[in-house]
Amino acid sequence: MQVERLPLEESDEPPGEGARRGRGDPFRGSFGPLLAGILIDLADFLTPLGLGAKLGVPVGALVGYLLGVRLGLTLRQRLILAAVGAAYCSLHGTRLLPLGTLVGALLRVRPRGA
Repeated sequence: MQVERLPLEESDEPPGEGARRGRGDPFRGSFGPLLAGILIDLADFLTPLGLGAKLGVPVGALVGYLLGVRLGLTLRQRLILAAVGAAYCSLHGTRLLPLGTLVGALLRVRPRGA
């Protein structure tokens, strides 16, 4: 029995372009906002009590900015997300509230263009 070997299809896109478009990157898929919400909630939960205001601002800003980079946002959107992350991680009482996950879930289920 002989096995026929078929040539691989060649792509017109440059190498690595598929990964930038979203294949293999969980943040670029439909679950990206939900995953980002989970990560910002995790950062908020890990910010120690008592140091929340002091440590929450830099941790939240860094996590928010890096999530913006991974989500492919513009610089302005990244800075806004960093400011929201800093405020969220430094606020008292948000530690056990999964607001980031809820917002990510809402963004996940909203219709396109809304």
